Amino acid sequence: MNSKIACRAIGKTYGEGELAETVLRGVDLQVNGGEACILLGPSGSGKTTLLSIIGCLSTPSSGTLELMGKPVDFSRNDECVRIRRHALGFVFQQAQLLPFLTAQQNVILTAENTGLSTTAAEQRCAELFRQLDIDKMAHKKPGLLSGGQRQRVAISRALIHKPAIVLADEPTAALDWRHGQAVIDLLIEQTRDVGAALVVVCHDQRLVPRFDRVFTVDNGRVIESI
Repeated sequence: MNSKIACRAIGKTYGEGELAETVLRGVDLQVNGGEACILLGPSGSGKTTLLSIIGCLSTPSSGTLELMGKPVDFSRNDECVRIRRHALGFVFQQAQLLPFLTAQQNVILTAENTGLSTTAAEQRCAELFRQLDIDKMAHKKPGLLSGGQRQRVAISRALIHKPAIVLADEPTAALDWRHGQAVIDLLIEQTRDVGAALVVVCHDQRLVPRFDRVFTVDNGRVIESI
């Protein structure tokens, strides 16, 4: 599976004229399949903006993005939707589960939107829930789950279709240290198993040793720690 991410001179500016604010400045970043990378940096440094561009949720003002060896045409909304649906998996700061559906239903709904059959989705969901130790929670609604359990459901939802690229924006922010470590370890383990590229935005320096590569975003530029 080609899971490569390649950002080339990516820039992002909001507004025009005197009100213009440049958030990213000529960012070059490459992540290969099977690599787990962390983006560090202060609030407002551009971490989430860069993640949004890689996730085809935001259009860069300059530069190019290549995903899986092909340039992304941001002018084509249908292409961006297709990439998000089939090639990307997202884990957000909050689990963002539908409260009226069970844990299993939340995951299977996303799977079916990617084109998986119900049978295949149910089998894959059961497998992930076993691996993430939440199989006994499959038929419970989010309100009956702990924060860590909800985030594990969210990870299952992100991985259900075996995406080439997984993006996580502050996935541990709402969790205590113990559950935060567990969530990061599970994300890394699950993405490595399928050879996916993992990019995590995080503020917690204590998690750095778990990642293959470490990037710092500051004043709109990205620097890799050696």
